[in-house]
Amino acid sequence: MTQTLGSIRTRWSGLTHARRDLITGAITLAAIVLFVFTGGAVMPATVKALTGAGVGADRILVTALLLNLALILFGWRRCHDLEVEIAERKSAEEHAKLLASRDPLTGFLNRRSLTEAANEILTSPGPSKAALLLVDLDHFKNVNDLYGHAAGDSLLRAVAEVIEDCMPATAHCGRLGGDEFAILLLGSAAEPEAASEIAGTMIRRLSQPIEIEGVLAHIGASVGIALEDGAGGGIDPLMRRADIAMYEAKKGGRERYAWFDESMESELRRRNIVEAGIRAGIPRGEFIPYYEQQVDLLTGELRGFEVL
Repeated sequence: MTQTLGSIRTRWSGLTHARRDLITGAITLAAIVLFVFTGGAVMPATVKALTGAGVGADRILVTALLLNLALILFGWRRCHDLEVEIAERKSAEEHAKLLASRDPLTGFLNRRSLTEAANEILTSPGPSKAALLLVDLDHFKNVNDLYGHAAGDSLLRAVAEVIEDCMPATAHCGRLGGDEFAILLLGSAAEPEAASEIAGTMIRRLSQPIEIEGVLAHIGASVGIALEDGAGGGIDPLMRRADIAMYEAKKGGRERYAWFDESMESELRRRNIVEAGIRAGIPRGEFIPYYEQQVDLLTGELRGFEVL
């Protein structure tokens, strides 16, 4: 008997949730049908027996009725558990989807989700005015070095709140990683004047001291802005142009914004070509260094050399 019960439990646990629920539903339905038929005969006889007006119902029928009631209650309980399980599973799936699409630290879109959303917008037919702001924090490394990474994380959360507060409701905000953020502006917010005002406001806000864990952190932001040219190339070329503009802003003294223009890209290409040529020419002996002496005019002492 024990082996038989063990075998039944093993087979039952081996069934999938869907098959078990199907079997449970079928048993419950059968119990309800049997209850309808047996209850029609048993209930009147039971009532008469209790009131002394007749003979009680057959014991087998009473047992069958009670068994049907037990099965119905079991099925109802299982349906309730199933509803709870489905709700929990749906909540877990939504939470997992949120974690997969969001940066866990700031709640902004992560790089992949921002790329997907931007590509969908930029490649869709019809007019779509768009501008991309690429934000890189200035002096953020100092906060990590002085106060630790926990303080750095708190600062990034505070920065995200400032950025979100400066953006219109239609903006798509994302954290690309580290201390770098990207914001896609759409519609009227992507007009040069409006985008410049948004970037300027954000830079001024981020240049103010931010209190984290009892200390004031002083940072800033350099912002590169690129306007969608209507070519429909998606986010990648827009991101590249905004990145070039952002480094131009850093070169100009940080805590400022710069709009991308073609001359920046031309200058970058020219510089890369020159640098590559120098690197290739050094091992081939194409450069002959000349050293000019640096002499202290007061003492006549040789201080060093300058390579020409």
